[in-house]
Amino acid sequence: MEWFTDPILCQRRIDDLHAQPAYATAFAAFQDGEDLSQPQMKLIRQMERATARLAELKGLSQVASDLTQLPGSDRLELTRNDDGKDKGLRKQFLETQHHFVAHSASQLALKDAKKELEGVELPENVTLALEFLSETAEKGIARAKARAKILALVSDKGPEVGWKICEKLERKSYAEDEEDEKLMRKAEKEVKAEKIHAAQAAAAKGRTKGLGRGSELSEEEIVEAIPLCEQGVPVPRVAGRLRERASFWRTFVRSSYVMSWIERGFNLKFKDGRAPPRVHLPNHVSAVRHTAFVTDVVQECVLMGALREVPSKPRVVLPLMVDDSRDKLRLIFNGKWLNAFLIFPKFKYEHLQPFVDLLRREDGLFYSDYKSGYYHVDLHEMSRTYVAVEWQGRFFEFCVLPFGLAPACWVFTKINKELVGKWRGLGFRVHPYVDDFAFAVRAPTLTDPSALAVLSRIMRDVREAGWLVSESKSQLFFTRALVHIGIGIDLEGGVLFVPEKALGKIRACVSDLLRLFHRLPLRLVAKFAGLVNAQWFVLGGVTRLYARAAAVLIADTLTWGSWASHVPGTDALRTELEFWLTDGFRRHQRGIWEPRGAGLQLETVHADTSEVAWGSWLEQSFGGPELLGHSYLTMSDRLKSSTLRELRGIFDSLRAFDVAGRLRGKRVLVICDNQSVHFVIESGSRHQELQELALAVHDLCADHGVVLSSLWMPREFEARADALSKIRDHDDWMVNPAIFRWADPWIAGGWRHTRDRFATDKNCLVFDNAGAPSFNSAWHCPGTSGVDTFGQTDWREHVNWCNPPFRMIGRLLLFLQAERAAASIVAPVWTFQPWWVLLCPDGVHLADCVVQWTELQPSADTFLPGLGRANEGGGTGEQWAGLQFSVTDPLEMQLRADMLLAVSGTREASTMRGYSRVFVRYQAFCQDRDPPRVPVPADPVTVAMYLQYIANAARTFSVVKTASAMVFTAHDLALVPADRNPTSHRLVAAVREAAHRRLGDRRLNRKEPLEFAFVQSGARCWLMLGGVTRQMFATLGLDMWTGFWRYDCAEKVRLRDMKFCETHMTTFLEKRKTDKYRYGQLVEVARAAEGQPLCPVEVSQRWVDTQIARGVQPDEPLFQQIDGRRFQRDPSADCLTGKRLDYPQLRRYLFRMLGEASGLDPDALRQLYGTQSLRSGGATAVAAADQVTDFEFNQYGGWSSSAAAATYKATNLNRRLAVSRSMPHAQQSTDEERPLSVQELQDLEDLEQLGSELEAVQIRPAEGQSAH
Repeated sequence: MEWFTDPILCQRRIDDLHAQPAYATAFAAFQDGEDLSQPQMKLIRQMERATARLAELKGLSQVASDLTQLPGSDRLELTRNDDGKDKGLRKQFLETQHHFVAHSASQLALKDAKKELEGVELPENVTLALEFLSETAEKGIARAKARAKILALVSDKGPEVGWKICEKLERKSYAEDEEDEKLMRKAEKEVKAEKIHAAQAAAAKGRTKGLGRGSELSEEEIVEAIPLCEQGVPVPRVAGRLRERASFWRTFVRSSYVMSWIERGFNLKFKDGRAPPRVHLPNHVSAVRHTAFVTDVVQECVLMGALREVPSKPRVVLPLMVDDSRDKLRLIFNGKWLNAFLIFPKFKYEHLQPFVDLLRREDGLFYSDYKSGYYHVDLHEMSRTYVAVEWQGRFFEFCVLPFGLAPACWVFTKINKELVGKWRGLGFRVHPYVDDFAFAVRAPTLTDPSALAVLSRIMRDVREAGWLVSESKSQLFFTRALVHIGIGIDLEGGVLFVPEKALGKIRACVSDLLRLFHRLPLRLVAKFAGLVNAQWFVLGGVTRLYARAAAVLIADTLTWGSWASHVPGTDALRTELEFWLTDGFRRHQRGIWEPRGAGLQLETVHADTSEVAWGSWLEQSFGGPELLGHSYLTMSDRLKSSTLRELRGIFDSLRAFDVAGRLRGKRVLVICDNQSVHFVIESGSRHQELQELALAVHDLCADHGVVLSSLWMPREFEARADALSKIRDHDDWMVNPAIFRWADPWIAGGWRHTRDRFATDKNCLVFDNAGAPSFNSAWHCPGTSGVDTFGQTDWREHVNWCNPPFRMIGRLLLFLQAERAAASIVAPVWTFQPWWVLLCPDGVHLADCVVQWTELQPSADTFLPGLGRANEGGGTGEQWAGLQFSVTDPLEMQLRADMLLAVSGTREASTMRGYSRVFVRYQAFCQDRDPPRVPVPADPVTVAMYLQYIANAARTFSVVKTASAMVFTAHDLALVPADRNPTSHRLVAAVREAAHRRLGDRRLNRKEPLEFAFVQSGARCWLMLGGVTRQMFATLGLDMWTGFWRYDCAEKVRLRDMKFCETHMTTFLEKRKTDKYRYGQLVEVARAAEGQPLCPVEVSQRWVDTQIARGVQPDEPLFQQIDGRRFQRDPSADCLTGKRLDYPQLRRYLFRMLGEASGLDPDALRQLYGTQSLRSGGATAVAAADQVTDFEFNQYGGWSSSAAAATYKATNLNRRLAVSRSMPHAQQSTDEERPLSVQELQDLEDLEQLGSELEAVQIRPAEGQSAH
């Protein structure tokens, strides 16, 4: 290995390797990407190692000058050559020098490589690798310099003290602005203090091994170290400090149990009063990996009084683990197992906002932080055996509150709350958060004597209470700005801000995520979400909205993986990361007083959305009068969920009222009757469209300086907004835009129109030079230039386009004459109307005010219906393209509009809602093609491709079948002739048939039928337990089984629908799924035969009597929704709410009833059965009895065909074996025809052989004898 230190020998080794033929062969294979053998790989690695070492050796001469510039390097050189000095320091210096040389050489090589690669476009992974290597080299050089600096500071100390100071300086993190000598003095005092208490502890226990040499310290050194206990330096013996000062606490503590904690320690309380069992959990592998560190910390805890060694094994021994994910090691006590047995209340930390509200510009701020805060609170003597650890075969009990014990934060906060109450009683402003305290004191100058007196009083109380303050983490002087719990407070600027340290962490985390985007560590994603949400107090709701994708990714991954998983990033997550890199901190501060203070005006918006339109109103305030808003939803939005429609209405309402100048720079409270919208506005949504719309609402408010909040109120309190959302504008129609574009410059005399006077945001035809709509509307809507067109004063400033409701033409003509304004008017030739005389006074010639005119020939597309009229029942706008109306006959207009409403009612409403969701995806598929394709009317190839696209991803044929039915319905409603409907084309039919053959008609997750005995046992169980709620579900289970009910049948049954006779009961079902003409159906259920344990009819009759006694009205639901929380507290109570029963409750409590009766897990039952299992169970039992005709069976169950009914019948094994049992091999033979056994067959063969032998023998009779 001489070549490793000599550059000449190193170069010679490289030449020797080059000369070997084996190396040439290996290098050629390596370049071609072939697999290398082990000898070949060894040669390649030897060459790489020698080349790298040669580069290091060549860089030594350039690095030598840097070494001599290190602080104390000359002294270190003497130390290295002096045999009388400490060998440990010499060894550390040599290692430091070696690391510095190695990293410097690497840095020089990287610089040369970058110069050679200038102008070369490198792959992204190569660029990232070079940056990573450069960063690593820089960090290594910095660490080596810092290490050399520390060694220089301690080189002149004794071997023992110097070495311990070196270790302590490296392990501790002091403030960066302290001087080097001060650092050394502080570390040296710590070493002396440790030795003092090590000696005291060893003397008390009679042991000194492993705890230092305290006997070598002089009395002066001991006296010098004692005051450090009061100066925030890490010291032993914090346990018992509060108890020693109990007399001070008694002067102001009001809580008796807090005082007991201080005097006797906190006593653990266990669930059910039972202590946990004995357990000894092994330490985590991380603790074993850092053995020296754990040993040191355990010894420190023993000296501090936090741990005590016990001779015998405690009752509960919990594991130790080391967190090495940060810049320094941390020992963690893992109390997860014990926490499951403990009782402790939930509590909230005090919010920062009340403290901020009390701040003033002339205040001085300071903050303090306790040192080892939890260790000041003792554990009760009886509880210590449950909080123990084991290390190197020795057992230790915690004498104080450890980090990791669940009640510790609550206990610590409760104790400090008493001290905080004392300060607030004296008028001091303070915000506590665990062991961090921020104070505000009126201080016109930062050295104001009265303010300093307050600071002195507070610190005296802290000292008398027994707390130790960490000077390095505290700021015990006045300032106008500080950072408290990660939030920056600047009183001079009057803002709260995100600290630079937090900004740097977020940006670094985002950069790491983008670099590792294709394989993200889940913990890194969680770190990003935590860092962003930690700034909610400053940035507001943007932190939740723009961290939603990260939260969704975490939640989805934890359903199948763990925190150690790696997942690919999503497009939504990339959008969030790019936002935080670019615009996220554009507004990284907010005002302390103005944005959320009382001086900012509050505006209240009430909004509601129906199926076709939104309505809102803005309350009257000091900023202006009451405003009303209304507009229609687009056809695509009408097909979306109610939550998205409500959010769209809020977004448009804010846009509409902001144009009116009322909301800019104000606080806006939006009140709606949809709870989901409230949560989406505050926190975003997993649904992509909802999330995008929520972000749009946030961006709109941020751009206009609006502080937005939302509030949910029940629907009955929002009747006015609900009424506005249901307004139908029967005059919502417009001239065909193509006709307007042709007539626009000609009618206006060469000028273009600049204002549409009768329009909405959905049918405006006039736009300004910037492309923004320019119109007046009847209601406030997005983009409107004014409400009430006749109240506008700018008529003479615009070229006006007027397409008014025909009943308002007379008023418009009189208004134009009075204002002396000009306009282009669309008017029908209706001579019988009163306003016709204004246009044609003599019946022959037009009035003088008419400059020119042209006649629009009526056709099917001259006028188009607006969103307020077209397809009011729901659906897409394109399907009415062939049903446009003219204005020649008002009755025809009304009839055609009514006809459009009626056509959409030819399908079941639920079916149309299902088709509408599929149609949205079909539209998106057509629009994503290149070139885009027309969805309706579509050519057969487009439909065939769409069905094939669906079939490729489908697991069952029902998905393809629904898509095909949707396309057929869309074309049918668009009045496409049946023979031209693309779903009947041979190509589409072939694709559909192929999918049917491949996927089949099987259903995934089909639920098994429930037997009557199983349902009956569950009903009997809950009836015997008693209670109105149990009685309802027992009755419901029996009725759904015997009546073949679906859920929608059960929820609609009213009290008056159920009648009882001597032989049966009759239930009138007003609506069933297949009852498209709403005839209704009577379902008769016979009473039970004698000897049956439970009669469904009698159970139902008792339930009806119970409901009558409860005061239920005939028109109210017979089966009602329950209060789930009340039922959990008291299952025997009356928990009915009067509302219709919802499906989740039916499913949850029905299977809870069956589970309690059978002893099975309700969740397992829900996996096997469903609510349809009651219907299929009854159908299966009737089919097995085979006593009714198919017609009677289908009519009773409400099935439209036998094929549909067959899906609810499950035949048993005996019926399925009936065919094969009728075969000859399965038939039982009679005695005469019984088949011969093997022995009988053998005997028969013997008899046949004997007969043949007898025939061969000739027997002749004697003479005179007959031959009988």
